[in-house]
Amino acid sequence: TKIMTQADPETGETFDTEEMVDQVAIFFLAGHETSASALAWALYLMATHPEWQERLAEEAQALETCDFPVMSKLKLSRDVFRETL
Repeated sequence: TKIMTQADPETGETFDTEEMVDQVAIFFLAGHETSASALAWALYLMATHPEWQERLAEEAQALETCDFPVMSKLKLSRDVFRETL
């Protein structure tokens, strides 16, 4: 709603439907590309550092279940991903 109703401070015009779709697509694609790049780089680093790959695998195997709520227990995985960024 905000993107549809916010007026340009210089012209006072709002986005038409086509412009709004373009803006939303840019937001979506920009987020997708940065996430994909970070994930690809993390996977590359894991492939070149098998000792870290093993540590991450051990951390994941120690989880009791494989679902979203337990992701916060993957401390080493989080640290590796943050370092990748």
